[in-house]
Amino acid sequence: MTDNNITITGSAFVTGLPCGDSEPTTMRRAAEELIVRNFIGMVTFDMLITNGHEPNRFIQGVFDGTWFDTKSFKVVTPAASIIDRQNQFFRDNPEMLQNSVLSTEAVAEMLEPETA
Repeated sequence: MTDNNITITGSAFVTGLPCGDSEPTTMRRAAEELIVRNFIGMVTFDMLITNGHEPNRFIQGVFDGTWFDTKSFKVVTPAASIIDRQNQFFRDNPEMLQNSVLSTEAVAEMLEPETA
């Protein structure tokens, strides 16, 4: 599932949720991919496209192997290295930001190369 760019690193990471997809559609797509990968555990969604650079950009919850425990969902602040990785993902896939809630200025800033 390239739309969600799932990377498993001890916990699943679902990123780049397509703008225009409903939340149930996004969750179904993510669940289908996690089932194929036989994953059970914590999942972090990067909601940049729909929530922007807000405190609720990252949401985390438990996947039980078949579906998400929606009562377990909470807003989280991941480590800086994860935020950097996610930001790089969007720089590498700028088309994903075209229909996001981000302003034109925020998209341009997001696409700027990181400086050390």
